[in-house]
Amino acid sequence: MIKALIQLHDITADKKWLMKAKEITTYVIDNFSSKRTAAADSSIKQESDGDLFYYTPYYQHDVIVRKTEIYDGAVPSGNSVMAENLLLLSIYFDVPAWKQMSTALVRKVEQTIVHYPSSFGYWACLWVEMVYGTNEIVIIGKEYKNMLSSVIKEHIPNKVIMASHTGEDSYPLLAGKHSDSGTSVFLCSNYTCHSPVFSLQELISLINKAKKG
Repeated sequence: MIKALIQLHDITADKKWLMKAKEITTYVIDNFSSKRTAAADSSIKQESDGDLFYYTPYYQHDVIVRKTEIYDGAVPSGNSVMAENLLLLSIYFDVPAWKQMSTALVRKVEQTIVHYPSSFGYWACLWVEMVYGTNEIVIIGKEYKNMLSSVIKEHIPNKVIMASHTGEDSYPLLAGKHSDSGTSVFLCSNYTCHSPVFSLQELISLINKAKKG
């Protein structure tokens, strides 16, 4: 659900979906993280420890064992998807602790990814993104919806994207951004941005240059 909410935001630029994703993520961390213990009922055993997330919340007592899953099959594992959610939302909201959690999850399985990549495909994609970085794309201006539509039609992997009529200090990627004329597109990395460009072709060229650099 969290991933779907992030994608809804990316398509619509409606920030309410990001806020909902952040709310649910906080709930998941508070209730499904392996750091939480079922102290109220010691008969409930935890399948594993570390920073993984369980299928059941810490307060559920009608299960004998709290299970986790890390293998990616036809459907990615819950933990690999959650690790990606944490990485993306850590960028949208500048929450370093969530990025650290995502990194810790990947490190927990990185050696297994190397030896059994076919069973850890979703993890591997996230690992590659962490190595090469995430494209932070910001669109500002009156025609931001048209530009957003063009950008999301292009295959740009490993990205977060925010679009708005004007900059907003409450969102790190939008803070301090403005467009003097037309619609501006900023390509950033760790909130450090190149000079704005004004077309999809220029953005793609900038991304390709950044890869080579």
